[in-house]
Amino acid sequence: MKAKDAIKRLGKRFVRRALKAQGYQIIRRSADDYGPQIPLLSLLIEHCALIEGKGAILQVGANDGIMDDPVREVILALTLPAILVEPLPDKFERLRCNYSNQPNIRFENVAVSTESGQAKIFRISAAAKHLPEWTQGFASFDKSLLLKHFDDPGGEKVVPFIESVRVPVVTIRQLLERHPDIGRLIALQIDAEGHDFAVVKSAVEAGCLPRIINYEHKHLTYSDQAKCRDLLSSHGYSFCAAGQDTLAYRMPIP
Repeated sequence: MKAKDAIKRLGKRFVRRALKAQGYQIIRRSADDYGPQIPLLSLLIEHCALIEGKGAILQVGANDGIMDDPVREVILALTLPAILVEPLPDKFERLRCNYSNQPNIRFENVAVSTESGQAKIFRISAAAKHLPEWTQGFASFDKSLLLKHFDDPGGEKVVPFIESVRVPVVTIRQLLERHPDIGRLIALQIDAEGHDFAVVKSAVEAGCLPRIINYEHKHLTYSDQAKCRDLLSSHGYSFCAAGQDTLAYRMPIP
């Protein structure tokens, strides 16, 4: 047994050296550590732009345009026109600043739903210095999601710092009517912290069916996840779920 173990170690050492000589490295990973994810959304947008020509991006929940933003790089790389939607006033100002030199970008300081009007959106106050900076960008119509998101069932860390902001709400139809010259939409990116299904419904009701719809399913109930997929499937979309997002793609009609 010892001789076999020695041979096995020598074999591993030989393989490592051979791979190293070719510029490769063996890295041990745990079962749930798959390394960096392939940017499927960006690659699919690039593919559609190459095959069908450039189209516009509609992003609902754009935050500051940088933090964990899945479409910023492809928008800048391909100089795509875009409508960027962010309801929080402070994040909206940063968003505009971070795209200040991009003439093809439109900005909307609103929330999106199936009906227009006014609504309260809940967020973490800037006074919560004990929480990471990224928490300032989390906002939801559902107050309970803040507790779930920050793993704080009793609310000791979060509740005293939850504040509400009253924001205007528009539908996807109204957004597109405001920007009639934006052109063909190539993708709809949604990060609405539990309100993603409502945004998808608003898009479908407006006849807004771009090739690509990417939405966060993490905060949707199982029932709403199923309904969202059924709705999009009825309009010709196929799906790929990765992490906390669902990427939906509609094949072109031959």
